[in-house]
Amino acid sequence: MGKASRPGPDGLLPPYSGWRRYWAWRSRTWLGRPRLSSEVRLLIARMAGENPLWGTERIRGELLKLGLVVSARSIRRYRRRQPARPPSLAWRTFLHNEIAGIWAVDLLVVQTLTFKTLYVLFFIEHARRHLVHFNVTEHPTVAWVWQQLLNATPDGKQPCFLVHDRDGVYGVDFDTRMGRLGIRGIRGLR
Repeated sequence: MGKASRPGPDGLLPPYSGWRRYWAWRSRTWLGRPRLSSEVRLLIARMAGENPLWGTERIRGELLKLGLVVSARSIRRYRRRQPARPPSLAWRTFLHNEIAGIWAVDLLVVQTLTFKTLYVLFFIEHARRHLVHFNVTEHPTVAWVWQQLLNATPDGKQPCFLVHDRDGVYGVDFDTRMGRLGIRGIRGLR
C-alpha cells in the first residue's frame, strides 16, 4: 500500500490536500480576549460622544462601575474621535487668497567690519515682494520695534496680516497691540 492509503489521522487522503489545510484552520485555537459584544461597543461610543472631555481611563472607570471589565486599548479602538479642531484652509490657499494684505517682519543680524553687531528690522509686502520699511539699531527694544511698526504703517496703509517669528524682541503683547490697529498677527514656526 502507498502512502495515500495508509490508515491513521490522514485517512485515505493524500498528505497535501485541501482537507488537511481546512482541518488545521478549523482546529486552531483563539488566543487573547474574546471580542466585545456590540452593546458594549455601542456604550463606549455613546459615552465618548456624550462626554467629549472624558479620556480613555475615565470611560474605563465608568465601565468598571457598571461591572464591565474592558481594556484601555479596546476603549481606544471603539471610541469615536472628534476632530481636534475644525478643518481649516491650507497655508498655500490662505496665501493665495490673502496675498495682497500680508506683510512679513523680521530682524536681521549684521556684523560690521569693526565687529559691531547691528540689527536690521524690515517689513516686506508679500504681494509684490516690496520692501515697505527698514531701520537699523545697535540695541533693539520692544518700544523701538513697536515704533518701527507705526512708522511702516502711515496714513492707514497697513496690512491685514503680519507674519512674524517668536523672537522676544517683539514683546509678549505684540499681537494684542497689533489687533488694536486692525492687524492680525501670525506667528511663524521659530
